[in-house]
Amino acid sequence: MRNYMKYLCGLCLLCVLCGVSVSCQDGDWEPVTNYTLWNDTIQERNVVTIGSLKQKYKTAISNSSYAKIEDDVQIKALVTVNDEGGNISQQIVVKDESGYIIIGVTENSMYSYVKPGQLILMNLKGLYIGGYGKNAQIGYPGKSSTSGAERIGRMTRYDWYDHVNFLGTPDKTLVPAAIEFKPSLDKDTYSDYLVYVEGTFADADGEAILAPVNMADAGNSVNRTFKIASGGTVDIRTSTYADFYKMVMPTGRVRVYGVAIRYQDSSWQIQMRTGDDLVILE
Repeated sequence: MRNYMKYLCGLCLLCVLCGVSVSCQDGDWEPVTNYTLWNDTIQERNVVTIGSLKQKYKTAISNSSYAKIEDDVQIKALVTVNDEGGNISQQIVVKDESGYIIIGVTENSMYSYVKPGQLILMNLKGLYIGGYGKNAQIGYPGKSSTSGAERIGRMTRYDWYDHVNFLGTPDKTLVPAAIEFKPSLDKDTYSDYLVYVEGTFADADGEAILAPVNMADAGNSVNRTFKIASGGTVDIRTSTYADFYKMVMPTGRVRVYGVAIRYQDSSWQIQMRTGDDLVILE
């Protein structure tokens, strides 16, 4: 009897599933359209360098505005940094032999398939380029959450899937090693480089965390003044949505790795990728 009831229940379940299947075919339910994470039909042609692209749109970048890319051109570039850790959110950094640039995409957890050392080929026609605080970025126009003003923002993930092809498999050994950060680094040249810096956090007291959500000026990110051992200071910028935002700032000397982000003409910010980018030295 027990076996019969199990059979009967299984038959009922099969009928339900079949009914769902039929209703889908009858148009009662619209399935999600299939998509791939990149466009493997894109072939190499009309490749320009990142340096020449930034030069052509220098006015839009330096004015913290944006411009539409009308030319049918591509970039062929290596991914150096993805969004793992949540601090560099919905962005990746890519480079070629001429320079670095950020690509903004409205998608979380890109790191699950976009790895450092991945070579990409990207169609640029129809996308936008501009300056976010004069830091060059490819994306799409968006509005500031604070002022409401339009500025360069992120493209949709579907635009990203349609415009990019992944070439081969990731080779992390191709990603350049971090260079030592100095406040005197030229901002036009070294924006978006992976850097490291040694020194101490000015606000470290053994309890203060990197990005307290209740700070009056926090917004979505918090700047912490970092006193560089060799002289000068730099802001370590941490999102309140980063996986490691609650990390307590060490009181001793540390080494911080991260991406050097230009902010306007006068200052640098360093954004760590993950909590592992903070190394205690003493």
